[in-house]
Amino acid sequence: MGQRRRLRVGAVMAALLLFTAACGDDDDGDAGGDTGGDAPEEVEALAVSAVDYAFEGLPEEIPGGVVEIAFSNDGGAEHEIAFVEVGDVEPDQFFTDFAPYIEGGAPAPDYVTNFVGANEASPGDATDLAYTLSEGRYVAFCALTSVPGADPESEEAEEGPPHFTQGMQQIVEVTAAEGDAELPEADGTITAVDYDFEVDLEAGDTTINFTNDGPDQPHFAGFDRYEEGTTPEEAVEAFSVFFELEEGQAPPEGTLEGEEVAFSGVATPGNGIGFELPEGLEPGTYVFYCFLSDREGGPPHALPPGSGGQEMVKAFTVE
Repeated sequence: MGQRRRLRVGAVMAALLLFTAACGDDDDGDAGGDTGGDAPEEVEALAVSAVDYAFEGLPEEIPGGVVEIAFSNDGGAEHEIAFVEVGDVEPDQFFTDFAPYIEGGAPAPDYVTNFVGANEASPGDATDLAYTLSEGRYVAFCALTSVPGADPESEEAEEGPPHFTQGMQQIVEVTAAEGDAELPEADGTITAVDYDFEVDLEAGDTTINFTNDGPDQPHFAGFDRYEEGTTPEEAVEAFSVFFELEEGQAPPEGTLEGEEVAFSGVATPGNGIGFELPEGLEPGTYVFYCFLSDREGGPPHALPPGSGGQEMVKAFTVE
């Protein structure tokens, strides 16, 4: 993963999305039931299109449980879709309440109990997703700042205001699920716990289920691939170099740099996300990481203990 992208994940996800992390032991937090089983319940399939700046095809009410979404980007900028349960709080108040967290890693708002998503698609792309959603009142939104028509690799591409400030937000009422629901069966699985990953992946896997077994904190799985022959120790050492860099600073010459592969999306404890890798997982050594912070605030999980983090970084070789 390139340094610009990693900094964006750290700055945007850990500061912009982590506000949504809240108590995983809330009754509404077990929406997923068992995830990744062989006999999923019937689910609701939605075709949702992101445009500049709205979601088209997203109903105002959807049934809870597992919600499958065919998410396409018909706009000119990168877009994502995320669902956060806000209860009776209005979106404008919600976005105001998490501003202190964005600005300085303050604790998440107490009323936020469920969050899944922030899975994105580039202009013209589409992806199939599956989210666990429990009963409640949610706001669906895009928090990216990408600018339509800009080179996605340039700094200018992300210099716009957050898309939810431009109207890319929508209240969605999620009704009660009928019985336990399971994510559709996938080729591989990634399970986050506080603070580690359990990985079951093989070369060629195209569908992956990410679940958060908590018990307390929100997590995501970002992962980078290092070329075949790289040992897990070498991959983690190379990945950790980027923790020491200032924004815009290049890594030391000769530092291995992994290729960004995927981002699972964020899930609070008890929730899960199914996502896809259309071209399949390639052999190599992968580093899995979580840049979210605890729901009480604080440094991102991936940072080493000496920097206040939990060293939530794991290397895994795929053959």
